[in-house]
Amino acid sequence: MTTVSVVIPTYNGARYIGRALDSVLAQSYHDYEIIVVDDGSTDHTREVLQPYDGRIKYIYQDNQTLPVARNTGVAAASGEYVAFLDCDDMFLPAKLEIQTRYLISHGNVGLVASGFQYIDQDDSVIGEHVPAVTDSSISIESLLLGGLAPVHAVLLRRCWLDAVGGFDAGYAFCEDVNLWYRLALAGCPMMREQTIVCQYRLHSSNMTRSPAQHFRYSRRALKEALDDPRMPSELRSKESQLMAQRYLAEATRHLRGQWLDQAHRCVDRALELDPELLSRNGLGLAELAVGLLSDVWGDDGFAELLIHKLMDVLPSFRNTVETVAAKKRFYDAAFNHDASTVRTAWMEVARRDPSWLVNRGAWSLLRRGFGHRVVPEATVTH
Repeated sequence: MTTVSVVIPTYNGARYIGRALDSVLAQSYHDYEIIVVDDGSTDHTREVLQPYDGRIKYIYQDNQTLPVARNTGVAAASGEYVAFLDCDDMFLPAKLEIQTRYLISHGNVGLVASGFQYIDQDDSVIGEHVPAVTDSSISIESLLLGGLAPVHAVLLRRCWLDAVGGFDAGYAFCEDVNLWYRLALAGCPMMREQTIVCQYRLHSSNMTRSPAQHFRYSRRALKEALDDPRMPSELRSKESQLMAQRYLAEATRHLRGQWLDQAHRCVDRALELDPELLSRNGLGLAELAVGLLSDVWGDDGFAELLIHKLMDVLPSFRNTVETVAAKKRFYDAAFNHDASTVRTAWMEVARRDPSWLVNRGAWSLLRRGFGHRVVPEATVTH
């Protein structure tokens, strides 16, 4: 029996699929099989795959959807663990070794999620995401608030995938988000570890496409999860706030694509759903905005859009945003052991927010920034 099955769906992916396959074949862990599901490609995908004959299991099917193609691959898989890789993304060489060893050594864990890099169409690294592991366990609450990871940054036990019925074929987008929710609600133990194990490609088809349809499915997945009777009541009661966060995330993506009217409508909808975002001089809105800007999908102009939009309602909102941004720089610098930035960011926050002067956790990190290695003691709410 093969230990890991790698399922690669493709539709007209001839440009990149060779790189994806090569990244699997270069793995330091060797007990795997590769299943390529060609979902009705009309380009020269089949010709690109010919040199890999004998090293992959190739399945052709009429064009359906991405979740159907993934389910087809799973049905043909023999591995105890399943990894997914889209045809334009890549594994790093130790991906399967790191995550397989993790699941072997943590026999009760059904899913492990790791870090990943963003790359452009020429394979240049343009960003990265390292999971915070102050608490490495993944709960349904953490999924609702912060999401998980791209599907290829995850390794699953096949038994859990079978237990929830695989991907929902009714999703054109966000089928992985829907799967994570269903796994969590079914009781699948999920964990994070911080190694960067794969690369997620950003190119014209996913950077310039309107996100409206994507986020419709994201909201659908959220709504279905919240309506599930297994969802804790305290999380179900936060539906409006969670939906508002989805609309703000969509607004940043619309802004990046220069769909300004859509961006404004999404912000309006978010504030309608969660008016508390404007309380305390817009602190909640500023915290969400600054967090969204740190994502590669965010837009640097989003904070300015909010500041301009709210200038009559919250004239001090700019100061709120800049204070929150300085606090984020402070904590990021502490996490990265950057003592100089810890000191300068602390001073900037203190200048803008006098209450910072009685924040004991911040003082502790600041003292460590003077002559000592900066090690964050805990996640401090702000």
